[in-house]
Amino acid sequence: VHLLAEIVTACRHCSFNHRSIGSQGSFAFDPRLEEQIQTPQGAAWKPVCPAPCTAQVDAQSRLRIAGPGLLPSEPFTLPAGRARLALKASGSTTEARIFGWVFVGAGALYIGAGATVFALGANAGTATAQDRTRGRDEEILGPIFAASSLIFLIPGLLVLHHDGTTVTTDAGETLAPTRSPQARSFSFIPGGIAF
Repeated sequence: VHLLAEIVTACRHCSFNHRSIGSQGSFAFDPRLEEQIQTPQGAAWKPVCPAPCTAQVDAQSRLRIAGPGLLPSEPFTLPAGRARLALKASGSTTEARIFGWVFVGAGALYIGAGATVFALGANAGTATAQDRTRGRDEEILGPIFAASSLIFLIPGLLVLHHDGTTVTTDAGETLAPTRSPQARSFSFIPGGIAF
């Protein structure tokens, strides 16, 4: 396995887009190929090599792409009958997942605040003109707060929708689909796998 890694983003003109990771510790995440092994305590993941690297792997092994700061891919095996194979893995970082959940949480708080303010306005007393005015104001502010939640919910849900790591072959076969609902992403392109 010849494993290369680079940063891939939606920003075509950014200086770090398609920048090679090159050496370990260059970024907050270190992609690597891992192999599942059996231990007396059960199945465990053993690092095969960190990108960029070259190594040989058994075609029957259960593999995954993982590493510090990355969301691991689902386990996969290599397609049978091919002596050489190029893989591409892309996914998001653990920081992206945290960002997504923080934004979804903030959106939920805005919805809760909006519903509470609306309920207070709807249940406001009407004994005085001041009570009626305050009730109308709260009934208007409640939906505004709830609608403001979209500022947080949409980006958070979009990030979580692309959360995880996908591994595909050079022929377009998906070996490990994204497992959960990519702010910053990485891409591996092993140049050839020989057995």
